[in-house]
Amino acid sequence: MEILDKITEKHKSDKEHLEFIFSDEKRIVVTAPAGCGKTTAMISKIAWELTKDIKPDHKKILAMSFSINAATKIKDSLNEMLPELVDNPNFFSNQVDISNYHNFAMRLLYKYGFALSSELINLSEYTIIDDTSPILNKLLTSHQLSIINNLNDKINNLDLDNIEQSLYEYYKIFSEVLFKEHIISYNAILIASYKLLSIESIRNFFRKYYKMIIIDEFQDTNYLAYLLISQLIGEENKLIIMGDDVQKIYGFLGALPNILSKLEKRYEMKRIEFITNYRFKNNQEMRELDRLLREYNINYTNNGLTANINVKRLINEQEENNFIVDGIEYIINSTDNKVAVLVRSNYMADSLLDVLNSKNIKYFNALFGDTDIEYIKFHKIALEVLYKYTDGKELVNKSIAEKCIKEIMTKKGECCSTLNKEYIFDSLYQLIKILFNQLNSLGQTTKERYEKIIFILSSNGLKRMMEFVSDRVIITTIHSAKGLEWDYVIIPRMMAYSFPSSKALCKKCYNIGNTIEGYDFCKYGFTGRLNKYFEDEMSVFYVAITRARQDVFVTLNNGKNQWGYPQKKACFLQLDGIKEKNYEWKDFFNKNK
Repeated sequence: MEILDKITEKHKSDKEHLEFIFSDEKRIVVTAPAGCGKTTAMISKIAWELTKDIKPDHKKILAMSFSINAATKIKDSLNEMLPELVDNPNFFSNQVDISNYHNFAMRLLYKYGFALSSELINLSEYTIIDDTSPILNKLLTSHQLSIINNLNDKINNLDLDNIEQSLYEYYKIFSEVLFKEHIISYNAILIASYKLLSIESIRNFFRKYYKMIIIDEFQDTNYLAYLLISQLIGEENKLIIMGDDVQKIYGFLGALPNILSKLEKRYEMKRIEFITNYRFKNNQEMRELDRLLREYNINYTNNGLTANINVKRLINEQEENNFIVDGIEYIINSTDNKVAVLVRSNYMADSLLDVLNSKNIKYFNALFGDTDIEYIKFHKIALEVLYKYTDGKELVNKSIAEKCIKEIMTKKGECCSTLNKEYIFDSLYQLIKILFNQLNSLGQTTKERYEKIIFILSSNGLKRMMEFVSDRVIITTIHSAKGLEWDYVIIPRMMAYSFPSSKALCKKCYNIGNTIEGYDFCKYGFTGRLNKYFEDEMSVFYVAITRARQDVFVTLNNGKNQWGYPQKKACFLQLDGIKEKNYEWKDFFNKNK
């Protein structure tokens, strides 16, 4: 069967997928709600573009995303699907470069950074920090620190006036001071790679080298990432951007608003919208909830839609914790399913973990972020150990894996500076053992397996291995859960000033008198001045809801806050069209057997 027939058969029930895959348009924007098969369609499109020309084409396709989870998912899906579609999957997979923005930028700097600064020759020895790192206080003057903070604030707050001067001053500090100390920040990585691609010969090479650029999760792109991408787009190559503005959860990091629509207009792109929801195809209530939340995010109203949501209100935090743990116990004892507890912020899980620990319930603690220094250090240490035992050979076998795992354990003190962060090492150590234990499934050849492991570690991508942990209970943040799925999801602390968060929405809402407050609830007033902040928090809620394959359970409590007043039910649960369904664990699962 030819690849055209294989793709047609695979996507035959989805005309939007087929329109996208076989389109000859040079510029395409795809909007894809959660659960609409976006990654599957992307891989089929890549396979089609790689094979449709009669003459062999040795140019490459660049597939990028904002997050590590999405990049590793693309890589996994490519390795899984290509053998189904083409006769020589290894040849074609080598024609696809996959990375997140920062990983791609670092790869550029490793190869060509010397063109900017001789100090970048030693980039592998650099420490990567964020702009709030205390390391900077020891190396920079107060004026220099203000320049660093000023650019960071401008990007995060979308203050783009005179930003070129801020970029110049920021990069000057790194090139003249911090590069000599072997220190680089996440922002500096993107700025340096942008400056590198500003060199005409290098820019022109990469525009010709990549015949197609396809970017997933484009809605999370900030100004610096956009600058980098814009340098890669030329007349020679195709551009495809995929995403969903409703899933924009990195507004606090400066994700550009309505970026999909803006690029659509700038490049006169063809828009294709995926509409078939596969994740909730057998769950009418979840489909209705999905549509309602999207409607509020997009149109700031519900247009008459209604949806049910499972909500349990408890009298205080302890009772809420006990109820959640009862549900966890019921799920793991009476079903074969996995359950994830997704919190808006790390601190919301503290007392819940105490209860889980007191009952000796095993769980996987994933309350870490991509920028946690321990998270970054672990990947760097693991790479160094791997390179030591492979000794220049592109080979990882069982013996080498065992040596790596054993030595990495000895590095715990080097990785963790404080006791309260040791759980990050423990969790990542569990993930890397899973990675090495899956050697046979990482590729057909020793080289493929080696390259897959290097890709995951060099892109700080161990988080993606969470889907393979044997623990049936996962505790993590909503932001870390992006791109992952579980059978059931529990979302706790749905109270005002918790979720939605105080900083992101609630304080702003209160300060301008937009709240309609009752004794134990809070209702949103829909002023136009808060539209963006409402959308950003609704996006976080939507992402949390759509991590579930089967169903979602929300909990809250009316315990006293620090001023002695009862906690108020979150405004998201008071939206018109939302219908709360009280539930008990045993009744719910007996009813749904």
